[in-house]
Amino acid sequence: MPGVEDWWRNLGPVTKVLLGASASLTALSLCSMIQPVQVVLHWPLVISQHQWWRLLTNFLWLGDIGGNGTLGTIFGFYMTHEFSTRLEDDTFNRDTAIYVWLFVLMVPLFWAASAISWYIFSYPLMLMEVSLHLAMMWVFCMKNPHAVFNVFSFRVEAPYLPWVYCGINYFLSGGGGGLPYFGAGIVVGWIYMFLANTTSYTMPPQILRNLLATGSFGAGEGIAQPAPPQQAWQPPPAGQGAFQWQPPGAGQPLHPMQQQPPPQAMPPRGNAAPNGTPPPNWGMGILGGVPGQGLQRRNPNPNGGEE
Repeated sequence: MPGVEDWWRNLGPVTKVLLGASASLTALSLCSMIQPVQVVLHWPLVISQHQWWRLLTNFLWLGDIGGNGTLGTIFGFYMTHEFSTRLEDDTFNRDTAIYVWLFVLMVPLFWAASAISWYIFSYPLMLMEVSLHLAMMWVFCMKNPHAVFNVFSFRVEAPYLPWVYCGINYFLSGGGGGLPYFGAGIVVGWIYMFLANTTSYTMPPQILRNLLATGSFGAGEGIAQPAPPQQAWQPPPAGQGAFQWQPPGAGQPLHPMQQQPPPQAMPPRGNAAPNGTPPPNWGMGILGGVPGQGLQRRNPNPNGGEE
């Protein structure tokens, strides 16, 4: 379908990966090819049986756990598309390296929150997709505080949107079981914004830019490259002056702003130049006293003399 193809083609590369992975994993679960217990973040299985895939699949699975049903799955896909597109296209201006680096910083924070909740508070945080959505929303809303959203025909300003989202998910989950997930998302989003406002840690390293520019995302497609640094002025070598003689034609051409305009030829005597063109403007007329008319001769006397 042309509409679906155009929509998919216009998505950013990171948003395509998120939506494609979430759709594939959720479809496999709906077809009973995998079970939800195989994708959740279960720390004993990760540590003892080395099931490392659980560290990532818990962010991508949008199936039915907690009584959300189909409505929760559709809402999860909508949130992934909406705020991933807003971050990638509007906030980061398709700078893939910065957007990928956001996940590199956020995902270990979510792992730490889940491990602390599991081993200290005995409350397992096994599916972190809601927390990830909330953290992405928090970053976008804090970077765009004047944005206004329409939520069920109600106008909501950006700083209050994460709390409205918590209320909606609280209703969809049917109780207070989602509050720890909301707290983890808000805390991780706040930490990222704190780092962005006070440090340079949220800027990706150059090695990541190089990998993305030559990797599967294409040769720099959708990746904003930093401006080349300006070269500082270097003094001439010792024993040489700043100005050196060079043979004719060996020098570098001047910058267009430094080139002088070619000199204009003096107009011939009379009020008109050859070919009937008016004389060039040489400044304020001296004899005539009219600004911008140039030097002018007084009109000859019809009787043969000057006035």
